[in-house]
Amino acid sequence: MQAIWNSFTSYLRRDERLALHLVLALVVGYLLLTVFVYLLPTSIIDIEFSEEVQEHQSPGLDWFMRAIS
Repeated sequence: MQAIWNSFTSYLRRDERLALHLVLALVVGYLLLTVFVYLLPTSIIDIEFSEEVQEHQSPGLDWFMRAIS
């Protein structure tokens, strides 16, 4: 497997290898985050916090929530 990877990356320039490693790291990180979110149940603290934030009417808080989403 290492030989295949080395032969593949030997054709690429340094910047292309860096970009390839960055993309692979982002894909692996995204997959790990997806598994993490799927396997862990929603915390009651998250639910209570979300409900508490949604109860209040505030222009600043509304802007903040729109900016996040």
